[in-house]
Formats: sequence, structure tokens, C-alpha cells
Amino acid sequence: MPRILIGLGFHEETYKAMAEQAKEKEAKRLSLSPFLAMGERILDEFAKRANDKRIFIEMPGSKKLVSCPGLKPDSSAFRILMFLAERYEKGEDPVIREEDYRYSPRQPHARADTGSNVEPASIMDFAFGYDEDDRRRLRNGIQIEGSAKRRSTLKVAVHRLSQQLAKLNVGPARHLFQSLEPGAYRPNFKTGIFLYSTDIVRGHRP
Repeated sequence: MPRILIGLGFHEETYKAMAEQAKEKEAKRLSLSPFLAMGERILDEFAKRANDKRIFIEMPGSKKLVSCPGLKPDSSAFRILMFLAERYEKGEDPVIREEDYRYSPRQPHARADTGSNVEPASIMDFAFGYDEDDRRRLRNGIQIEGSAKRRSTLKVAVHRLSQQLAKLNVGPARHLFQSLEPGAYRPNFKTGIFLYSTDIVRGHRP
């Protein structure tokens, strides 16, 4: 199965300094391994300082990386993959759970919607009442009570991400993530993070 990698791009001068520090002056991309001893927040610092962020696919048996422009850094797909890649680089189990998923896309204009997340029975309960003789009578007006059931935002996002990765020939959508306990997912593909020079990658494959 291919590897899904997060690439963090830096301007050439910054990248050269990093490559020298990692003792990999000629490398076109850098592993994070030499930098992890610098502290727990080094991954956060690299992510904040990066001038470019992309998702790449590395096919088995090939060292070439294919950029995926459709998976943008401000998308839920990118954030899920970034979270999993960070856990992998830290030596942690790459699992994402509901409490780890913090994504709030731009909301459309608010509008009244009584059709979604509303139980039909709740409308009936408030449309009718019972008098002292326990006789059912129609009330004046209807009050709608929202349902307590809510769709899992992470489940929806993982499903969409699986569909996107399937289109990129990573594998069948239904096999890309393993569902653990409710609201927890582990990727069935390898992941990770690397550093690259934006001057090298511009218009080319690193």
C-alpha cells in the first residue's frame, strides 16, 4: 500500500540550514528523525514556520512522490492526515478519535430547518395533549423538539477522505481506515512527515 506523507516546505536558505544541521546537505527531502531530540514542540514549530504544506503519495517500490493538490491544508482531510502523521512521527499509535477532531468549516447563512435531526415522534408529542380524562386532544400550535441524535462529524470526514484517497489510487475506500471502538479510526496505510525546499519542489516531484 502507498504511503501518505505530509510535506512541509521551506525557502531554500532555510532548508539548506536544516539539511546542514541534519548532516544531509545533498538530500532533496529530510526526515524528521534528526530533529525530534530538539524537544516535544519541534513538530508544531515546523508546521507553523512552513511556507508550504502539501500531501504526497509514495507508491511502493518508488522513491518518487506525487503531490496531491486537491487535498489542501485548510481542509478537514489534510487536518486528519496531519494529526495521524504527527502521532506516527512521535512514535504513538496513529489513531484519531472524536475528541481529537477539531474542524469548523465556514458555515453557510443560518436558515430555519425543521427537517433534519428531528424525531417525527417528538412533533406528534407536542402536537397533541391529554386532558384530565386522559383523552387525547389537539393543541393549538406545534412545538418541535430537536433530536438528541447527532451524526459523527469525524465519521463523515473519514468517509469523505477515504473516497478522495480512493480516487488517487491509494486503495479501496472501505479498506483505508480501520474502525476501532466507536468514534476511533486507524489508517491502514503508512504515513509520516518530511521537509523539503519549495524551490526544488516547485513544478517538480521531490
